[in-house]
Amino acid sequence: MRSITTVLRSGRSIGWAGVSFDHDATMPRGLHAAAAVAGTAAERAALGAPGTALVAIDGLELDNTLASYCDAVAGLQSGQLATFTVLRPGASRAQDVRLRLE
Repeated sequence: MRSITTVLRSGRSIGWAGVSFDHDATMPRGLHAAAAVAGTAAERAALGAPGTALVAIDGLELDNTLASYCDAVAGLQSGQLATFTVLRPGASRAQDVRLRLE
């Protein structure tokens, strides 16, 4: 915990993409992307679009818990590229989006 606090105090984040999530227990997998922060990579990738679900990060599948997101980004650093796999309304399959973490 102390090492994470030191990183955050330096003004950097660990694995932050600029997207917030709503918990949806009915989703069989993934996290419902509720909104993207203005000016972030998540906004540019339209991750906050209604109905968008994040299902994997760098190939690590997510369940419908924030803990799975935290586990997936645990080793990622600010400025690093990551592949977010998303499901969008009306899409027949998931789409990979490369994001530079904030």
